[in-house]
Amino acid sequence: MPGVKMGQDGGFQGYFRVEGRIDSKRLSEELDKKR
Repeated sequence: MPGVKMGQDGGFQGYFRVEGRIDSKRLSEELDKKR
């Protein structure tokens, strides 16, 4: 998935690029929908 970065600890850091900006909150909401 482009725009998604993994944390150094091997977990999801929660960064998501949207229209040139990083929106970590949106990524968190997307993960909640998938789980």
